[in-house]
Amino acid sequence: MNNTAPFRSMDMARARNAALLRHPIEIVDSESDTRHLMLGGISLRKKASPVSLNEATAPPSAAEPWKVSNIPIVPADMPLEPTALLIEGISPSVIASRICEFMKFNSICCDYHGNAARVDCKTICGLKFVVQLWRKIKEQQCGTKQSTPNGCSDMETATILEVQRRRGCCIVMRSVRKSLYHAVLKNTMANSIMAGDGSRKKRSICLPNLPRSFPHSTDARIDTTPHCLDLLASARHDCNRFGLEMLLVLVDSDLVGTTKAEEVAQALAFGIGELGSKIRKTFLSIIALASPKSKEAADGCDVEDVSLLDCSLTIDEEKQLLRLLSAKVLSSCLDIIMEREQDYLCNEANMLDLYSDFWSKTASFLLLQMDECAKRQHEAALAAKCFRILESLHPGSMIPWTDSMVVTKAIKAYKLGQQQHLFLEQESGKLLHTLKVMKSVTSL
Repeated sequence: MNNTAPFRSMDMARARNAALLRHPIEIVDSESDTRHLMLGGISLRKKASPVSLNEATAPPSAAEPWKVSNIPIVPADMPLEPTALLIEGISPSVIASRICEFMKFNSICCDYHGNAARVDCKTICGLKFVVQLWRKIKEQQCGTKQSTPNGCSDMETATILEVQRRRGCCIVMRSVRKSLYHAVLKNTMANSIMAGDGSRKKRSICLPNLPRSFPHSTDARIDTTPHCLDLLASARHDCNRFGLEMLLVLVDSDLVGTTKAEEVAQALAFGIGELGSKIRKTFLSIIALASPKSKEAADGCDVEDVSLLDCSLTIDEEKQLLRLLSAKVLSSCLDIIMEREQDYLCNEANMLDLYSDFWSKTASFLLLQMDECAKRQHEAALAAKCFRILESLHPGSMIPWTDSMVVTKAIKAYKLGQQQHLFLEQESGKLLHTLKVMKSVTSL
């Protein structure tokens, strides 16, 4: 679905929402005087340990990324999502401010549309959804407390908050929606519901109690590395995506074991053996195809062919996924190398040939992600993390790519992250600390 199209619910069969809007069911919050209406009956009773936010009792400041200028009136005959929320007693500017805080706290990339009162959102896990504010006008009858002094009827408005999933896991969407509603109504948040860097420690949101360890015997395992290389070498974007996802699994020690994960990570980082040369060659070809200026990327996928998972992905969306997965793979590989014992760090740092063709092209790819941090906040955060680990492993490693370029882009990413993206703020800040320039940045 085109995100630029007007926001409309895809569930046109639920006409009962119109009746709910005409006859609202009022729910009074026992902890405050705030009144709100649940359309569809999602319960917000379950509480997590709250993390207090700054009280959003005033309109958003100039630094707020979303300034709602005009909230459209919801048509009475337009079906809304059954989970839409009718809010009374909170001004639209405060609602927008709390939504912005929620998006930043959970490192959700957003494209804000102030005139349409809409936010297009995307998480690092691939979940896409839209947040829409509607204005509902209700008429107050004469003789009530809300009537005007001359006895005539008055018009009072309330705000409807609607969240619609566009792509991704519906179970994760339910968790995100519930937490967003809680943040808007209570002005508090639980611990971050999204994995900031997609790491294995935070990734199991839906089924956290599944056993993650493999038996020690390697007889029951199948080496999927050849299949991964075949997918990476394919001319199709969807096959490249599957190959990167498989490579991301191969560098996850919880899934394939520590030995296998270190073998693949060292092959990519150091170029060790035949596996290292093959995996580096295919990886460089993918980041070249994923470049926004690459002409080969436009011809790398047959538009008439149907992707095995999602046939609605465009060429640009496929390339965007390739860039994100490539940054994840690099981050995971460097994480594994960094987690090894300190006795090995010196030797492994010496094995990093940062002047090699692989690392020169990889650094250019990472710098591009940081340079376009406004469009690629997840990728920019992962790129900053990669540069930080490289600098920690090999002090002075920024020399091949000049310190000034990395510092300039890191400062740009840090300032953007302060406004919109917590993960980007944290990783770019850590990079600036590692480069020992953070004090000069904070003094500006």
